[in-house]
Amino acid sequence: MRLGRASSETARFRWGKLPAVDSSPAPPALLSALLGLLLFLDLAHLARDGQAEAGGERVVLYGAAVLRAPLEELAHSYEERYGTRIEARFGGSGAMLALLESGGDGDLFLPADDSYVELARSKHLSAEVLPLASLRAVIGVAPGNPLHISTLDDLSRPGLRLGIGDPRCAVGLVVRELLGEAGRWAPIASARTVEHPTVNQLGTDLALGALDAALIWDATARQYGLDLVAVPLFEAAPRRIEVALLRRAPHRQAALRFARFLTSTEAHAILARHGFQPLDAPP
Repeated sequence: MRLGRASSETARFRWGKLPAVDSSPAPPALLSALLGLLLFLDLAHLARDGQAEAGGERVVLYGAAVLRAPLEELAHSYEERYGTRIEARFGGSGAMLALLESGGDGDLFLPADDSYVELARSKHLSAEVLPLASLRAVIGVAPGNPLHISTLDDLSRPGLRLGIGDPRCAVGLVVRELLGEAGRWAPIASARTVEHPTVNQLGTDLALGALDAALIWDATARQYGLDLVAVPLFEAAPRRIEVALLRRAPHRQAALRFARFLTSTEAHAILARHGFQPLDAPP
């Protein structure tokens, strides 16, 4: 900000005799008009403040990476309609839960598997829970399945580039549990060439040709335009996605309204378009 010219203008002022001021009282009509103007300005200010407060609501959401695409679309639609700002933070489900445990200021928690909601409940972090959708682990492969992968055994072929999720993301934890219970984990563990902390990174590597196969969610395969190979072991164990309202949610009412919007018919259509199987909300 340049002050030189303003200072020179001020320097021209000289103290002298001040002009006489008319001290006679203002006419009643003028006083009434002034008071009316002040009242109008004050009411207008209050109205603007009320609008700003109504449009200033926000919801902080911690979500699994696989939900990023539908949640960003849903958040945009909700913000446009109701003016509530949705601040979404995405990552592996386990990593998101760890952030909440360490004092994260979240309102909603949306992991990719309801086991994380149970963990949150056991740690007294979550309150109300609403069901959203289901998904299954699959073998993701390039479009057209050029290597003709059809079973888990095919993942142990020499030279095949296999990716899995690390235990911080839901799909990494789920496949470890299912394969471990079936006695199938050891060959997969030996065959893996890379682990990623989010399923989206696995989808990206497959889409770019950096991997030949990866154990991912069926929704991820559809979102990235990949082919998927169903695995009976995984098909028999679909996972539930639930949205949990956190106990210490700083924006509790706004968060609950958005959570219920996520169970609406409109939200179900968007989830389905992104490869999820919506679940009916409770009455």
